[in-house]
Order: sequence, then structure tokens, then C-alpha cells
Amino acid sequence: MKRYSPRPQDDYLGVREDGTHYGPAAVCRASGIEAAWNLVWLSLPEVDAFLERPQDETDLAARAPEGRARRLIASTLALSRATDGRIVYRFAEAMRAYPDPLDFVDYVERHPRLGLLPWYREFGDAWLATLRARARVSVYGGAADDLLVVDFKRRRPR
Repeated sequence: MKRYSPRPQDDYLGVREDGTHYGPAAVCRASGIEAAWNLVWLSLPEVDAFLERPQDETDLAARAPEGRARRLIASTLALSRATDGRIVYRFAEAMRAYPDPLDFVDYVERHPRLGLLPWYREFGDAWLATLRARARVSVYGGAADDLLVVDFKRRRPR
């Protein structure tokens, strides 16, 4: 699976003095689902605070609460496994099918059950805007916010 974040997941871990890890990247590791990190990185720009050194765990926890990330990951994984015996949303499979994060965001935006997604229920259309902005950073780099990038080869869904 392609990693959407520009830096490895381990760069987004907080490390305590005793050597234990904390933060959203640690939560993603605990889930055992590699797609969880892509989803958290796209959804929570606050995780970039983990790249700053030295780190203040209290400040980082306030910006990107581990409990919120854990709850959203768990509810998303539960939804992706089964609802009334049917799988509703396959994040990992979608990320494999759409290694370009902009294509993955297109998929999310046009998903027929978008309203069921825990991230959408929590953050609404602001989440979709964040996904799109972060996907642009992933594809085009940090200057993505300042550039108008036109890709004429890229097809848009109708």
C-alpha cells in the first residue's frame, strides 16, 4: 500500500522518556491496519505537530487527541467490516485501488454511503475539504496550497 504521508509513519510518533510511544501513529500501529495511518494523516493535519522537536506531549494530545483518533479508527474499521452482514466501506481496498490520494478522495466524496462514515459524521464537509487539501500536499508537496495545479490527464467522475 502506498503511504500518503510524505514522511514515514514512525516520524509521527511521540516518544516518552521511558521509550514508549504515544500519539495517532501509535494508535494506528495498534489497529494493525496500514490504511488507518493514511486515513489519519489525511484527516488530521494536526499530526504534523509530531514532526516538531522537542515535543510537548500535553500540547500534542490537545491538538490531535489520541482518544478521538482511536475512536474514529475503531468505528471506521467496524463499519468497514460489516453492517447488517454487508461490508459498507473498504478503506484498505480503496487505498490499494487508488494509490494516488487524490483519486482516493474522489472515491470518498462520491461514495453512496458517505453520510455513514464516522469521520464525515464527526467533521462534515470540512473533513472532505481537509482530505482534498492533504491529498494535494501528498501529491504536490508542501507548496500545494500556493499553486494551481492543472492535470489534464486526470479524469473527474461524472
